[in-house]
Amino acid sequence: MAAQGSVLDCSTHCHSKYKRACRVYGLIAGLVVGLMAVVLLAASLPSSLCLLTTKPEPETGLGTGTGRVPGLERLARLREEQEQLQMQVAALEQALAATNRTLTTVVDVTNRSISEMHKQWDDCRSQLDTVKGFVVELEQQISQLQQHREKQEAVVKQLQENNRALQEEVAQQKEQLEEVERLRSSFQEQIQELSARIWNIRRHISSGSTEMPSGAAMILTLLIGVIAAKWLC
Repeated sequence: MAAQGSVLDCSTHCHSKYKRACRVYGLIAGLVVGLMAVVLLAASLPSSLCLLTTKPEPETGLGTGTGRVPGLERLARLREEQEQLQMQVAALEQALAATNRTLTTVVDVTNRSISEMHKQWDDCRSQLDTVKGFVVELEQQISQLQQHREKQEAVVKQLQENNRALQEEVAQQKEQLEEVERLRSSFQEQIQELSARIWNIRRHISSGSTEMPSGAAMILTLLIGVIAAKWLC
């Protein structure tokens, strides 16, 4: 993001310098055209004056002596005006030379500014290419991360399904274990009851009686069955 911001700032700066250079060139071109027009106008004035000075004076019809005096005065005035115009042309030439020197200085400064602007523009372009390379690399990394995320989501989903199946199996085993515990408790109660009966039979036998109680055979059969069931479980 910092690289993109620097590229945008550099591009804006280069664009503003380019517009400023274009305005300077336009101003220089306008000044040059105006000065060339003034110089051409000033250069054409002496030739026009020369044509006026060489134009023949009309005859007044009053004789050669009296008809040439106004023409000479007019010629003198025209010569004075020509000298003034020549002085103005010389001043304009000096001003044009000074302006040319100023324009040369301005053009040199502008050329240096344009050269610097081109250098900065090249730097901006290089930074932009670098940022583009970063963007491409980031897009590739994002694509890889997206693929890795999809794989992880698939693994997590599979693990959740496996966990659900394990929970169901654990619940079933828990129910089976509870059933086994109930059977065990029932068997223990039966064993305790049979043990008590066997103890009573032994006591009866030890007392000297040879007759076995009526339910003794059945009790022994049940005891053998319980012991067999216990071993089978």
